[in-house]
Amino acid sequence: ILIEHFHSLKDIDDNGWTRLDGDSVEGKFGDGISFTSNGDYLERTVPSNFNEAGAVEFWVKPEWNGNDSNVHSFFSTSTNLPRVFSNNEILFFFINSNQEISYNISSWNADEWHHISASWQEGQNYSLIVDGVLVNESNITEIDQNTNNLFYIGASRTGTQTINATLDELRISKYPRKTITSLQGVNFTL
Repeated sequence: ILIEHFHSLKDIDDNGWTRLDGDSVEGKFGDGISFTSNGDYLERTVPSNFNEAGAVEFWVKPEWNGNDSNVHSFFSTSTNLPRVFSNNEILFFFINSNQEISYNISSWNADEWHHISASWQEGQNYSLIVDGVLVNESNITEIDQNTNNLFYIGASRTGTQTINATLDELRISKYPRKTITSLQGVNFTL
């Protein structure tokens, strides 16, 4: 559906994002985008079939340790589901208002890169892959529909709970991710 390299703020704007702030900084592969203040995030429309099956994956370099007590929103949608965020050393992936999977990130250190993949398929499983390892998965009972198809990255849909991190190589796919065999050189291309 979408690949964003974050190589420049102009490219981000040209690629259809509504940029509510964020700074171009050194990323994992070339430039990335940094979100450090409330109101720093990107917004974009995604296709409606994004609701049934898909994956959102990206590189992230938090400016905080994994045991940080603040809420950091990685991505969400207009209905706030699916959503990935961290709170009190736990990384959460919500697929609907009643279902979540999580992973303990207390061992993360500030300024280290991590790869995150959140994946789902209606009627099957949703999963969380961190640094190439499947860390949690569960059966989906239902997927809340993202009716106006807005996608937010870097903060919550209200512009709060900023990630306070640098992001790079965002990939939004209509195909669920089952595994990642190697993260060496994982910068996504079309």
